[in-house]
Amino acid sequence: MRNLESYPKLSNEETRRELEKVIASGKTSELTELALKKPEVIFELERKLEEGDKFDKMDALWALSKLAERLDSTKALILEPAVEPLMKISSSKNRWMRRRAAKTLATLASKAPYGDEIVGRFLEWYLSDGEDKAVPSLEFFSYYFLKTWDEKTAEIVLSRLDEFIQEEETSFDALMTLEAVITSIPPEKAEILRNYVPLLERLKETAPPEVQKLTIRILDEMALKLKALFSRRDALSLQRRSPCL
Repeated sequence: MRNLESYPKLSNEETRRELEKVIASGKTSELTELALKKPEVIFELERKLEEGDKFDKMDALWALSKLAERLDSTKALILEPAVEPLMKISSSKNRWMRRRAAKTLATLASKAPYGDEIVGRFLEWYLSDGEDKAVPSLEFFSYYFLKTWDEKTAEIVLSRLDEFIQEEETSFDALMTLEAVITSIPPEKAEILRNYVPLLERLKETAPPEVQKLTIRILDEMALKLKALFSRRDALSLQRRSPCL
C-alpha cells in the first residue's frame, strides 16, 4: 500500500462525485472499494467533517464508521487523517454525531496501528476534571470495551468509574461503560466486579427508572460472569484432583 502522504490532499471533482454517489447509494461495499482504490477520498471526508454543514458531517460520519468496520488493521491506516476531526466531533453537543464519532474511534482503537494513541487521548479526558470531557470519554469506552478486552486500560477506567456512576450527569454513560467491561472481561478476571455490587444494589432501589432498568440488567450480566468464574475454578479444582481428566 502506498504511503497516504503520496496521495493528493485535495480530491478532484471526479473523485468527489464518485464519493457523493456512493454515499447516496448507501452501499458499503462500493464505499470500501472506492476508499481502497482512491484513498484521497478520506481527505474529502475529513473536509466534510471540518468545513461541511450538518448534513455533510452526517454523511462523513456514516462513511467513516462503515470504513472503520470493514477495513482490516493494515488497511485502516488510510483512515488516520480522520482521527483528529473525529476527536473534535466526539466532544460536540450533538449527541448523535458525538456517539457516532466515538463509536468509529473505538473501532479504530481496537484494530488500527495508531489505536493506542486514540485510547491515550480518551484516557486523558477521562482522568481530567473537565466536565465537558467526562461523557465523551465514557461514551468512547462504552464502545471500546465491546470491541476488545484491554486490561491495562480497564484498570485505569475502573479506578474511578464508581465516581461517575454516582454523579447524576454521568451515571447512565458510566453504567454503559461498566456493562461493556463486563461483556469483555475474561471470567478469571471477573472477581474485581464484586466491588460494584453494593453500589449497583443501591442504585437499583433509588435511581431514576431508566437507570434502574440498566442497573438490573448489569447485575444479571455480572452474575453470569461471576458464575462462569466459579465454574472455571471448580473445573480447575477437579482437574487438579483428577489428573487423568
